[in-house]
Amino acid sequence: MIPEKYFTGKKSVFFYAGALYRKVIKNSFFNKIFLVYLAITFVSCIILFFTLTQSLISVKYDQALVMSDQILATVDTYLEKKIANVKSIQQKLYRDGGNWRMITEELKNPAAERLSAYQRQELNNAVIQTYYSIDKDLNGIFLFGSQEENMLQFGSSQSNAEYSFFLDYCRNHASDDFSSLQLVSSRNPAHTSNTFSLFLTDAVRNPDNFADCIGVSGIYFNAMNIQQSYYQYNRHLKGTIYIIDSSRNLLYDSSSSYLTQEHFPWEKLMETAGGNFLYQGVNYNVVRSSSGPWYIVNAFPMSMVREDVKVLQKNILSILFLIFILTFLLNYISTKFFAKRIRPITDTMEQVKTGHLTSFQIQPNSDDEIGYIYSELIKMCSSLDDHIQKEYVYQLKQKEMELYALQAQVDPHFLYNTLESIRMSLYMKGETEASKMIRILSDMFRNIMKKDVAVSNREEINYVRSYLELYQFRYGSRMKYEISIPDEVYRYATIKHILQPVIENALIHGIQDTGTDEHPSAISISAEKKGEDILFFVRDDGCGIPEDKLDEIRRKLAQGDLFQDSIGIYNVNNRLRIVYGSSYRLQIQSRLRRPPSSDGTGGEDGGTLVTLRIRAMKKKELEEYVQTINRG
Repeated sequence: MIPEKYFTGKKSVFFYAGALYRKVIKNSFFNKIFLVYLAITFVSCIILFFTLTQSLISVKYDQALVMSDQILATVDTYLEKKIANVKSIQQKLYRDGGNWRMITEELKNPAAERLSAYQRQELNNAVIQTYYSIDKDLNGIFLFGSQEENMLQFGSSQSNAEYSFFLDYCRNHASDDFSSLQLVSSRNPAHTSNTFSLFLTDAVRNPDNFADCIGVSGIYFNAMNIQQSYYQYNRHLKGTIYIIDSSRNLLYDSSSSYLTQEHFPWEKLMETAGGNFLYQGVNYNVVRSSSGPWYIVNAFPMSMVREDVKVLQKNILSILFLIFILTFLLNYISTKFFAKRIRPITDTMEQVKTGHLTSFQIQPNSDDEIGYIYSELIKMCSSLDDHIQKEYVYQLKQKEMELYALQAQVDPHFLYNTLESIRMSLYMKGETEASKMIRILSDMFRNIMKKDVAVSNREEINYVRSYLELYQFRYGSRMKYEISIPDEVYRYATIKHILQPVIENALIHGIQDTGTDEHPSAISISAEKKGEDILFFVRDDGCGIPEDKLDEIRRKLAQGDLFQDSIGIYNVNNRLRIVYGSSYRLQIQSRLRRPPSSDGTGGEDGGTLVTLRIRAMKKKELEEYVQTINRG
């Protein structure tokens, strides 16, 4: 049940969820696709996570079984080798007739004083050397005479605990048949460690009648040696190693816990000659020893396998999370991309609704269905527009176009030739100054009519000089100008009419109202080559630009907006950036400190300096460079 609180209140959670659905998903086909893809990805990640987890559990379980089999085989081999060594020791003692006879005589008749202390020591050394030469892990040998309950001990390590255990064991099992080797544990239940000994017991044979059993022998070794046998695999061991005999006695427990019998599924253990089974969440891997009636068992809970998988699960979750995020982003990008592909179609349909059937956005060519639909829609609108033009508009526009064609046939050369005729007429009448002005104007008009984009710096300077001469006629003695260009700069070229707008700005806004006949306003144009660039300087000594206005101009120049209100310096700035790159632009300094004049006037802040930076390129090189820009 959904809690009631989610439905109560002015605006519940479900209200906002519904509003979000209606706003973002309901009215957007591609957002619905995105949501479906996201859900599919999420479900796929969950399924993949559980599938990988189960696969990893299976792999880890198989690995644990392989290592378990290896460890159990190692323990079995260790016991088998111990039994083989014990038999070799027995055979070697039997073949040593003199010493063996003395040992058996001691067992049968302990009261007889046949051996001196020296002889007993020599006998002890001989027995120790015998078993030590075969197996260095053995700690000693106990011999028990059944008839007289006599105990003999041989070995360098004398232990009262092992002595007492073996004596009690032999007395309690006097009626047992020791026809084969037995593995016996001397563990004291009061101790929780594995520091006890394991005995391999066998019958003691009469040298005069080998079929006659006169006692019991027990060769013992430390239980810790079993753990040492599989030490190289210890880090791969899961759970506990047990050694159990056929009488359900727990002989060895690697964990030293030695659980009671009810903790083991004895029936299944005894039925399983080799293999594994699962019981109450614990896996039992069993090997029946090939060298004796005991079982070697590795028991490990399945939770240990799952713990190993948990470490990998964190990595899997991290990877799946990254995959989910990546898929989310790819789905989002692809959805936005296809929605963007559809947008020109919807925009075109909206434009058609308003009656505009041409000037549509150009869609990149594509061969898929969306490109086909868009191109066919454009063709349909174009055909419809053609039909309307032919049927309704064509006839009305025909007369208007004919009239416009007649009006537009004024040849620019006609205007140039007319100016030249006027100049010659004035010159013939002695109006030299007016004639000169007409000539300058005619030269400027000829320059303007040229379609060249790139001009030499000399041509640009000549055009600027003509422009300044016209202003000189206008202002007279209230204005003066100076042009100082090194010959090196004339070897290079620039884009056409790049200086005139800057000079016009200086004339109109800088010095137009400041010059007098006594103190004419001055404007200077200079240049220098600096590295791979050429710098043009346009300086005036006018009133300068106020700080706030200068900041605004600099901000607009830095923005590089192509749609400024003024077409002067901003136009020049944009042309510089388009042709030469974003680092080439106008730089303006104003309110420069002017040096005082000889009469003591001046020295106040004023004037403006505009710097233009262009690349040092020859005319042909610049033309090819500009053509490359146009093609790009």
